[in-house]
Amino acid sequence: MNKWRWRWPAAVLTMAIGIYAVRDAEPRITTATAPVVVAAASSTAMTGAAPAQTMTSLFQRGHPPTPAEMAAIRQQRKQRMQAQGYPTPDAYFEMDLKQLNALADKGDVYAMLQLGEQYYNESASLQWDQDYNFNADPQQLGKQYLGDAAIAGHLHTGLVLAQKYLNDQQPDEAYAWLLLSKRLGDPAASSQLEELAGRLTPAQQQTARQRLAELDFRVKVRYTGG
Repeated sequence: MNKWRWRWPAAVLTMAIGIYAVRDAEPRITTATAPVVVAAASSTAMTGAAPAQTMTSLFQRGHPPTPAEMAAIRQQRKQRMQAQGYPTPDAYFEMDLKQLNALADKGDVYAMLQLGEQYYNESASLQWDQDYNFNADPQQLGKQYLGDAAIAGHLHTGLVLAQKYLNDQQPDEAYAWLLLSKRLGDPAASSQLEELAGRLTPAQQQTARQRLAELDFRVKVRYTGG
């Protein structure tokens, strides 16, 4: 298990204080040839899974998934997370919501990633877990957990989260997370920033920069305690 112990990315620790001295400066976007996902692409095309279903009551859920169905769901999730660059150790795929919530509350990034992915893409089957949160929109809650993981230091999650916001037709929020990812040292952010910048209105770009200031503050509090 030691090989899976979370450690802060070196680039993040090196830049944690310095980035705030220039937080009001315009981010510099470099030209890149890497392909950029079209913002209008559907959630199914981007994630490999259908969007999460809307919440239902305990009396509308039908029958719980069989063990074989749950195994298939876990395998699909593992493939999806590996393909998008944010896998977790295998043990986290076997945990229920109670276990994942307890670990996430202690700052476990892998638990946050699992909660984010499951709420965003698997709410229909997840509702059978007795600790399922029926008081929140599952996709919004999923993005919240992924955002927590990005703020906690998982470098690539910002790009994953940005794509989910694009899928959900929230390009200004996606742009803010891409800006943060670039500031924190993710080299893949630049090409997507360049592509998305041409799609945003000046007002949307201003909204994104205001949102970036909020995200910057969260990172500062996380790394320095305020």
